[in-house]
Amino acid sequence: MSFHEIDEARRQVAANPGKKKGRKRKESSKGGGCGADSDEKLSDPTERRTGRWTPEEVSYVDVITSKFTSGEFPVENKVKLNEFLGSILKSKQSRLTKKMKNASLSQKAFVRTSGYITNIQEARDFAAAEEKFFQAIQNPVERAEMKFHVQKEWRELFSSCCVNLGQTLDAEAWLNSVEEMDRRVSHSRDQARSARRRLMMSNALTLDGRNTAAGVYIDRLHTSGEPPMDTDDLV
Repeated sequence: MSFHEIDEARRQVAANPGKKKGRKRKESSKGGGCGADSDEKLSDPTERRTGRWTPEEVSYVDVITSKFTSGEFPVENKVKLNEFLGSILKSKQSRLTKKMKNASLSQKAFVRTSGYITNIQEARDFAAAEEKFFQAIQNPVERAEMKFHVQKEWRELFSSCCVNLGQTLDAEAWLNSVEEMDRRVSHSRDQARSARRRLMMSNALTLDGRNTAAGVYIDRLHTSGEPPMDTDDLV
């Protein structure tokens, strides 16, 4: 998988900070924004999407549900529809349940037939619905990360299916990209922890400076490195 689109989206946002579109995103490093090293960041894959549904996402889910029901995906048998949608859409289960109240998501289990979309035109329609879903995401970084996530999910499903069927795969490039993704996520988490520590230290110093109670304090009169005056000299 290529990280080019994510990196390019971050560079564009960093170059045009006043032209951000879509809902406000929570950066992985508070106060960090999209700086010079933003290419190294990637949102935590364990975080799930919340918020409203776009018409394009609803249409995409309809197509997914149809093909899931007909067994035209490289998915293991008995996988529940709610689990599958949650993984593909990176969505919280409560978000799915709220939107699809009468869909019986947890009762629909996958039964593979062909394992792929047999009709070429239907495959093209599926790809078009997926692309419209991506384009409906206004924030360019969020859009690029969502596209990357969906591509990763489909590749994982396909590779798992091949392994189960005994089909050999040249997976070196795939494994390298997975390792790169893990490295970027780890880098983002380290930056977030570092930012939180700096914020906590700043808050602590601010509170100590305002605290007039007796105790440990910083003598601002002697910050030049010179030793403080002995009180005996004042007698």
